[in-house]
This record gives sequence, structure tokens and C-alpha cells, in this order.
Amino acid sequence: LAFFRKYKTSVSGSATLRALQWRIKSLENEGIFTRNIDEVEKALKQRKTIILRGTNRHLNMLASYMFRKFYLKRRAYIDSMELHKEGEPFPPFIITMDEAHIFAPNISSSSPTKQIIKTIAQEGRKYGVFEILATQRPSILDDTVIAQLSTKVVFRTTISEDLEKIRKETDLTEQEVKRLPYLNSGNAFVSSAILGKTVSIRFRSNF
Repeated sequence: LAFFRKYKTSVSGSATLRALQWRIKSLENEGIFTRNIDEVEKALKQRKTIILRGTNRHLNMLASYMFRKFYLKRRAYIDSMELHKEGEPFPPFIITMDEAHIFAPNISSSSPTKQIIKTIAQEGRKYGVFEILATQRPSILDDTVIAQLSTKVVFRTTISEDLEKIRKETDLTEQEVKRLPYLNSGNAFVSSAILGKTVSIRFRSNF
């Protein structure tokens, strides 16, 4: 009631306020605003691997903040070096992300991580920030991100939309694309802009 009285002139009705109040409470329960990422930054500066686990919703919010903060710190450091100025050292790093289509979908969405993933895909090489993205649905991963990936490892897939996306975004031949639904586990094609060609590979074991 007190919440409504305070903000009743700013919104159209009590239903809107209740929805906002529920949303704010939900974010508070996530613990996002009651902790910091100092330990993560410290580990990163020590060249350690950091693994983040959680719900997709939680990871989307946390990753958006962390990726942007660390990327801007690295960029500021490199820019200061190019200008022959003293900047705060920050190491190069690699972002490895599973289910990447959830965080950078190829549709208009409210994913908070999408924009920073696109920015790093387009600009990150210059600053020593790289991405390794894994997805089982390449057709719903952002087009800009896919276009910026210099190396693509393609495993077995059977969905027609994904096969069409692979056909467009790699240099696999028509015959190789037709083989994708029938690849055995551990077999894949590597489409590499660095090599300038596609090669087939086989992983001998899983870890």
C-alpha cells in the first residue's frame, strides 16, 4: 500500500506497480545486487580459469555485467599503451560459452548479454579478447556473431534450418553438408578462415 501511495502518480495503475514490485523482488532474490565479482577479477588477473554455473536467467544478467566490465578494462589498457600512457594492466582472456544461442539469439530479444557478445566478436581480437561459442542450434545464434567466427567446428546435425545455416556460413561442400546428419560421434568438420579450407577431424576420446 505504501509503495502504491508513493508511486501512484508515475504509473497507470496498481497492477503495473505490483508487476514492478514482483520484478524487483525477484531480482533481489537472485542475489545479484548483494555480492561482487572481486574474486573473479582477481582470479582472472592470475591467469586462472573461472567457471560460472547457474540458471540461464542468472547467468545472462551476471555475464552481461562481467563481460562488459572486463572487456572495457582490457580495451582501456591496450588503448593507453598505444597512446604511450600508463594504464591499469589487465590480461587478455577467452570467453567460452555453452548454449550460446540462449545468450545471443538471432531474434530481437531482451537478452542482456547479446550486445557485449557481438561487440567482442567484432572488436575483441584487437584487444586480445576472444570467444569460443558452442551451440546445438546455429540457425538461432546471432548472424553477426556467426559471421565473425574465424573457425567453426561442425558436428553431426539433422535439423534442416541448421544445415542451411552451416551451408551459408562455412565453406563445406554440398557433399560434406549432406554427410552431417550421418556423422558418427566424435567426427566433425573444421571450417577455418586461417587454413583457408575445410578439414575433417576425429576425436579419439572424451574427457
